Amino acid sequence: MGVHGLTGYLRSNRRPLSETIAVSSENPNSNPIHLVVDGWSFIYELHNKSTLPWVYGGEYRDFGRLVTSVVQAWLHLGFKLSFVFDGPIPAIKFSTLISRTTKSNIEPSLLFFRTSPVSRSTPRFLNESRIIPPLSYSTTISALKALENDSVTLHFADEEGDPYAVELAGKLGAYVVGNDSDFVVLNTDGYMGFVPLDEMVWSAVVPEDESVAGEESGESQWQEYRAPKARKKTNKDPRFGRGIIPPEETPGLTLSFTVYNPNVLAAHLKIPVSLLPLLGALLGNDFSNQSAVKTVQQLFFERQMTPSVRINKVAATLQSILSPTVQKRRSKHQVEGVVDLIDKTVRTLLIYSIDRMGQGEIEEIVDRIVEATLQYAIPRVEEESWNDIWPTEVCALHKPEDCPMLSLMSQDLKDREQLDGDEEIEETAKHDHIRSLLLKAYRIGNLSPLIVNCLNTATFWPRHFLESPDQETVSRMTRVIRQWCYAVLDDSIGLPRFPDEADSNADAEETRSEESDQDELIDVVESNSEDEGSSSENDTDLLAPLRGALQRLHDPARTVDGQTPGQPSSSVSVSTLEIPSVPRQKPAVITEYLRRGTRVADEPVTVPSLKELLPDTGSEQENSIPICFLLRPADERLDAMLYAFGSDSPIIRSLPPSQISIALALRWVLKETNQYIIDKGPSKHNQKWTRREIRCLLASFHWKIPSASAIEMAYPPIVDRHVQLTAQILQSLESVQLLAEVMLLSERVSSPALPFSGKTFHSLLTGSTTLEEFDVPEALLEACIGGMESCLGEDIVKKSRKKAKDRNDARPAPSSIKSKTASGIQKRGLFDLLNDAEV
Repeated sequence: MGVHGLTGYLRSNRRPLSETIAVSSENPNSNPIHLVVDGWSFIYELHNKSTLPWVYGGEYRDFGRLVTSVVQAWLHLGFKLSFVFDGPIPAIKFSTLISRTTKSNIEPSLLFFRTSPVSRSTPRFLNESRIIPPLSYSTTISALKALENDSVTLHFADEEGDPYAVELAGKLGAYVVGNDSDFVVLNTDGYMGFVPLDEMVWSAVVPEDESVAGEESGESQWQEYRAPKARKKTNKDPRFGRGIIPPEETPGLTLSFTVYNPNVLAAHLKIPVSLLPLLGALLGNDFSNQSAVKTVQQLFFERQMTPSVRINKVAATLQSILSPTVQKRRSKHQVEGVVDLIDKTVRTLLIYSIDRMGQGEIEEIVDRIVEATLQYAIPRVEEESWNDIWPTEVCALHKPEDCPMLSLMSQDLKDREQLDGDEEIEETAKHDHIRSLLLKAYRIGNLSPLIVNCLNTATFWPRHFLESPDQETVSRMTRVIRQWCYAVLDDSIGLPRFPDEADSNADAEETRSEESDQDELIDVVESNSEDEGSSSENDTDLLAPLRGALQRLHDPARTVDGQTPGQPSSSVSVSTLEIPSVPRQKPAVITEYLRRGTRVADEPVTVPSLKELLPDTGSEQENSIPICFLLRPADERLDAMLYAFGSDSPIIRSLPPSQISIALALRWVLKETNQYIIDKGPSKHNQKWTRREIRCLLASFHWKIPSASAIEMAYPPIVDRHVQLTAQILQSLESVQLLAEVMLLSERVSSPALPFSGKTFHSLLTGSTTLEEFDVPEALLEACIGGMESCLGEDIVKKSRKKAKDRNDARPAPSSIKSKTASGIQKRGLFDLLNDAEV
């Protein structure tokens, strides 16, 4: 993640580029240190440093305890913490996300199911093929919400979390903690620097009494030396933690961490600090590699170049172009702005291949570098009144008219701006109220960024976990639930409608015909753009000319490939945003990125009308204005959710909020599995869940807090069927939670992730642990299987070993074993002839 090769460069030059800070719990700083923590880096680091098994589906109660222990240890040192989680994914990052998902999720699953059960159960194999359990995100959010106070705050970014975190750190005078080297490239006023999570070390001071214990007891300082018979493995001192995880029950803790400041890095490379984003784009980041054929970096650098050599080469190229001596020598070709600087830098780095490339190919590379650099741009706020966080309730950092998230949730309001009439004004007010409800839910963590992707780029990216590559992905099992989510969003605030390829070609042809008669107008536009580039020459911020293009990236009406219909504007209020040219009557389409075999493939899904999905009650009058769905009472919304799952029954309504999620998720899995068997034929009958498997699942939710953690339980065998059952229920649980969030029912249907133990589930399935040791709520069991008898499979009854032995004895001997015929003549095989052969 981050800039290619920059992490290794920082470590190899740690002494000149960094400083080390140590904070003790016994002597905390008088001025508290503020840390802005990258949420997903925190989850990954905590998952990798823990000893929790991931292959069983996740140990979420133990993971939540780790989150709590780390945060409390930081608070004990006097830190103030702000956690930032990523928002919707920009379209420019799609290719990187597909590649990352394939390498970190799909390829480990393929390797797991292609490896023998003995080999894949070894600790080394499981550690090298780790996959983040899918409910880790919701578990972390729940644990952090329980700790939220003046010293612990949660933030959910408008788009990418990295620029948001650095901008927040600049306003707070804080450090950014994460594992992404982008944090040393980003910069703003007040930003203290980047702290890598993997360079945070806990330690404890050894008391003097322990070091001189031998002297006080009168023992001699001389010890007899004995040569060891074998090299013994030294035990790790328990007074040292595991990375960010503090040691347990150890007083006098000290946390040491390394800080990398962007200003120090820029001075070391001898370039302006404002050009560090351009340096990152040229070296390669998550946004610059969009070509599947050949990356830009393969055109810039020779294959044998190390990352350090590449960084020095790009820095030297920027130095040579910006050098005053070179500028005087090339007075005819002076740099006239940052775009011209990028063009000259690209042409210089392409020195070995520029002769084989056309002008259009070079311009395409320049545009790609410009867009990758724009992702690092942080707008500068001139008014002092906007330098504090939460200037309004809309956004913690931006004005309402500059907030990208508010623009994403204003799709339906933009379409209604040109409509008149009192009824339309009243309807607009209702949709504005719905927008505020959804925006508030997102800001407090009750609306997943997975859902907000639908509002930004009309895409959905499900979380992929360990599942059989030979079977259909479990994500497709919950597509109908996601269609309900899309329909509710479209009915409430509207989903973006992008023109088809045929419509785009027609519009482009019409535009070209109009431009053919307006040559003078084009000359004026080009002249203005040149003046704008030259006027920014004396600006201290070299990236300032690029910031006007941020509106193009933030505008939700842009196409997936980054093109924007209409002329972009750098500061446009929500009420004056451009109305899409596509008629609203056209159904919206959401592109889902699911696993297909061993790759990630896009599948378009048409969004149905919510009116078609909801039951026709006939209670509304014909002339009355229909009430927006999200403005209806919570009981009616809950009715619609239960109707969507086909599970509207009194016994389900009587369950606690977390158990409602379990009942709906399990019933959906049973229903979809049964339908799959009907479609594919009786040969798939063994994929049905049995009653015993259902009881094992319900028992794996620790309804009572156990005295000992589930980690103390012996590791059960890993069975393919049990892995697939786990993948199905985890995917269904997450889908239930997404629909509850979209319907604003998070309090009525809450997430059951925290008490679930995948290790307990597998242990019960394999018989390593008996069901009698765990409580299974009978009301929940009845709610799960009531009316679903036809969807259940038969329990497999294992025969006793004695019967199996008798059956083996009754079998005829294999042909390879010698036997006699009825006449008593011994049969001889072909290999027996070799015994008679002479050597």
